[in-house]
Amino acid sequence: MEPDEVKPRLSTCIFLLLAVAWIFSMKSCVDNRIGVAYASDLEKIFNQMNQGISLKDKKDAIVERDNLQKKLAEMYRFPKLFFFFFVFIAVGLGTWGAILIARFPEESRIRRQSSIAFVISLVALVFILFSFFLMEYHHIVSLGWVLFFLLAQWTLIGFSAALYFSNNFYETLLGLKQDKNLIQGPPPPAWE
Repeated sequence: MEPDEVKPRLSTCIFLLLAVAWIFSMKSCVDNRIGVAYASDLEKIFNQMNQGISLKDKKDAIVERDNLQKKLAEMYRFPKLFFFFFVFIAVGLGTWGAILIARFPEESRIRRQSSIAFVISLVALVFILFSFFLMEYHHIVSLGWVLFFLLAQWTLIGFSAALYFSNNFYETLLGLKQDKNLIQGPPPPAWE
């Protein structure tokens, strides 16, 4: 397969890999905020129950607590399926990307650029999965930290995409961009 045929397929692979990473980042952020809201509601109910309230009010609070816990259990049952489904997709895309990169000519610029961008995309995905667990299971609950992690995840996704899809960014980052002020070719006759 020619490099011209491989590049569009690898572009699709990297785009899909970054899309999976973005889905993980959005899901973790949304679930975290919903979980924090449920936890706040549950805390209010528990505080009510611990105060000296009547038996009827206590029964109503218990029913409300059970309904909230049922909704919370339904919400957190889904992430296991979500996680495994998208992890299998990411593993498949990772394998496909590695196979496609191996088809580029050895020591070629496109192979180096693709390899670097692909590895950074995989690192971004692993970081986003780590953040997914931290946010999904409420190790991070402060809105400021959630937004910080979300911004860091999106920055990694954007960096990976820019590295692969922009030749200027790749050349600038690795110092391969030539200075436009340098004279190309042989020196002018006046210098001889």
